[in-house]
Amino acid sequence: MTLVSADNQGSYTVPGLGKRKRQIMNGGQVLDLATAMLETGTLTMNYTDGDGKSGDAANFGILKQNWFMLRTFTAEFKHQTDVDYKQGTILNKKLMKDIKARQESEKHYGTGKWFGWTQKWRDRIESSLYSRHCQLQKCSLLDP
Repeated sequence: MTLVSADNQGSYTVPGLGKRKRQIMNGGQVLDLATAMLETGTLTMNYTDGDGKSGDAANFGILKQNWFMLRTFTAEFKHQTDVDYKQGTILNKKLMKDIKARQESEKHYGTGKWFGWTQKWRDRIESSLYSRHCQLQKCSLLDP
């Protein structure tokens, strides 16, 4: 295993990042922001619709939520089928719907199952996520 020290990681500026963080926190929680930070560096939906997937495997929004989870346990999409997956594109445009859907899914599944990967992968992601969560609570969320 190779470790990289923080001073070797570099940095770059993302225009509008502070504003986007405030938008997320306006209706979300630190966990929503931390999750979005793991999914996309710009905190925007800047990937192919569905994340290049279709049906229940398709992902939507800055939180890259899986269609199966969305259609099964969120008010917005409940009772839709796998073929209705393109309905999830609304999360790419409506941030607060994206956040609300994530919170509803997590409430049903619990944080651990919400990640939906193998235990080893889930442990890695959760460790990274909670590390980011702690950093965000200690630091200003509005820093660019």
